[in-house]
Amino acid sequence: MSEHIDTSRKLREIPLMKQFDDVLNLCTLSDEDKEILRRHYIKKQTFALIGDELGYSERTIKEKHQKALRKISHAL
Repeated sequence: MSEHIDTSRKLREIPLMKQFDDVLNLCTLSDEDKEILRRHYIKKQTFALIGDELGYSERTIKEKHQKALRKISHAL
């Protein structure tokens, strides 16, 4: 679990959208996973709001977020 916290902290520290996208593009993430990460870390949206806008439950978005963090952790 601490690996996810560390990855999440590193994503929050990326200052520019381009740098954030560069990190996302280093990983094998789906476009939807990238969108979830952008909305959460760049736009500061909650998982509930992201779920409402994308047509998923908050729990599903949290699960997708966790899977995306596992995939992206090696790039950070």
